[in-house]
Amino acid sequence: MTVIEPLHAEILQEAGYVYSRSWTKVSVSTAPPELLAEYTPEKAAQQLWEKASAPSRVWVLKEADAVRGVLAVNLETGEIGPLYIDPDFQGKGFGSALLDFACRILPSGISPSLWVVETNQAARRFYSSRGFRETEETKIVDPAIGLRAILCRPAGEENQIKGKTDMTDFAGIYSFSPRLLELARQAEEKCREAFRRIEEIQAYNEAKVLKAFADNRVSSAHLVGTTGYGYDDMGRDNLDKVFAQAFGAEDALVRHQLVSGTHTLSTALFGVLRAGDTMVSVTGAPYDTMEEVIGIRGGNTGSLREFGVSYRQVELLPEGTPDYAAIEQEAKTAKMVYIQRSRGYSLRPSLTVETIGKMAAAAKKGNPDVIVFVDNCYGEFVETKEPVEVGADLMAGSLIKNPGGGIAPTGGYIAGRHDLVELCGYRATCPGIGRESGCTQDQNRGLYLGFFHAPSAVANAVKTSCFACALFEELGYPTTPKCNDYRTDIIAAIELGSAENLCAFCRGIQAGSPVDSHVTPEPWAMPGYSDEVIMAAGTFTMGASLELSADGPLREPYSVWVQGGLTYNTGKLGILLAAQAMEDARKQEAK
Repeated sequence: MTVIEPLHAEILQEAGYVYSRSWTKVSVSTAPPELLAEYTPEKAAQQLWEKASAPSRVWVLKEADAVRGVLAVNLETGEIGPLYIDPDFQGKGFGSALLDFACRILPSGISPSLWVVETNQAARRFYSSRGFRETEETKIVDPAIGLRAILCRPAGEENQIKGKTDMTDFAGIYSFSPRLLELARQAEEKCREAFRRIEEIQAYNEAKVLKAFADNRVSSAHLVGTTGYGYDDMGRDNLDKVFAQAFGAEDALVRHQLVSGTHTLSTALFGVLRAGDTMVSVTGAPYDTMEEVIGIRGGNTGSLREFGVSYRQVELLPEGTPDYAAIEQEAKTAKMVYIQRSRGYSLRPSLTVETIGKMAAAAKKGNPDVIVFVDNCYGEFVETKEPVEVGADLMAGSLIKNPGGGIAPTGGYIAGRHDLVELCGYRATCPGIGRESGCTQDQNRGLYLGFFHAPSAVANAVKTSCFACALFEELGYPTTPKCNDYRTDIIAAIELGSAENLCAFCRGIQAGSPVDSHVTPEPWAMPGYSDEVIMAAGTFTMGASLELSADGPLREPYSVWVQGGLTYNTGKLGILLAAQAMEDARKQEAK
């Protein structure tokens, strides 16, 4: 995986080594030996450090945690350079990655330019292939050896450079205020580095899923469903294997009969827990719809509490991080430690897979036999690993969220230890039958296709989330996470401050939906929730939160939770329409 990051002291000497080697290769035919000998990595490092001050900035490209290239950009003039790649690693696309990055981070209205050494024919060919043309302007860049360089500029308009976007392109289709478009342009520029990280994770996860399909020899026969009892449904059984491999689990249960994320989590809880067991939630109160499953509220509905399962919870620390000491202590007398990866209707940070691994380790330290179960909803494929790869015993999620790729029409999955998945299979049907029965009808193709498409769709949703945070930060609203924070789920929370803003935002999201864009969302008493909730979701699949949607309870601080976006460009438009709806509502109120 390649990463582009700002130059800092810890990697300065390594960057200087790459700079020195590359400069020496370019200058070896023109510079005297004594001058080449003087240009040491230490001298090159000093020059890079001096250059890394406003308005110039210096970045390095790392691969396998080693510096492979260096880049300097003047953010005021748009001048790019130096741009050097370690001679041993040229021809691998690193130069293109740095050049594209440089063009993307330039502020709106600043056109890129660069100087290429006249004798460096390889570099001249490279920049020409990337859309730059040589001008008549030249200059001596090293008087000591008479080294001359040629000024290069983009061939054609600035927007033809890869990565530049003109937000006003939408003006002929949708009506946005000029102020909002300018803020959106600035927001998108802020997201560029985050977008690169997202695309790297996407590429890795796509490869992981493709390998799982190939290793499990998926064929057209697996896409055909069964009826009746569904015995020996090869498509169903092989899909379990594909999910298990891609998620790094021993086993998986993937069924379209699981009607929601809550149903899937409930199936796993009832499958594993027995009367007298204790379940401990170590991320505070669970998502609203899980409260009646557990028995925190409600009654006479067959909750875990009514079946003799006890419940306790460990609160997160004030900053929203896990209390590892309390987790270890509470796990000592628990059968299950329950972790909710995503934030739910709270403003605490979602949990990274690394953090979940540390929580699992703390629980196992207190009780080696405790079952660590993760509600993985909204988190699949946002990182390169899943919770069962770092110590969790079981995880579950919904197929109308991330792993369904926007294509699966319904369903859920449970993945993890083989013995636990088997127990969940008995709960999904009944004791004695378990996972061996359950016809797939005509669902297999959609589940396979959705899972194959999922890493791409998830990446688009995370990009949409980053843009939403960047735009609303520019508008002055607090967001969780911030636009460039590391992501571990597809959700962003925006504190809108009033019920009017919350409702206007949701109206805008609805107007930007491909389905039911003409309807107006209204707050209502939704089953399973303690407050009235407003939801905007003009989706192809009802309730599919991998498609752009927004919702929030009508309670202070009137935050909206935004998720999804099957394609980034349509997701971005939905966010713009939400912001415009809020602006229009304020103007209307002022009248």
